[in-house]
Amino acid sequence: TGTMRGFERDRLTQSAVFQAFQSKHPPQQPLWLVCTAAGEVGVNITSERLITQATTAERLQQRLGRLNRFGSTEPGRAFLLTGKLRTPQEEAA
Repeated sequence: TGTMRGFERDRLTQSAVFQAFQSKHPPQQPLWLVCTAAGEVGVNITSERLITQATTAERLQQRLGRLNRFGSTEPGRAFLLTGKLRTPQEEAA
C-alpha cells in the first residue's frame, strides 16, 4: 500500500477480491491481481500462480514468497518473463 492514503488503502483491503488473496483457501473462481512493486512487500497475500518480469534477485525472492504463502494449496507456479518488449510499431514491421 506504500504511500497510498488511508482511505484508499482501507477501501482496497476491504474489497472481496483483495481479501480473496489474503485467505488460506483458494477462491472458487480464478482471480487476477495486477499490482506494482508494492505488492511484493507490505501486504500479506498468497496466490497459486505468479507472472512477473525479470528483476533483481531480492525483488524476485519477495514476489516468489507470495506463492502458496499459507501452505494450503499445491505448490505455486511462477512464470518469469524475460527479453525486450516490442512496441506495436516493431510488431507491424
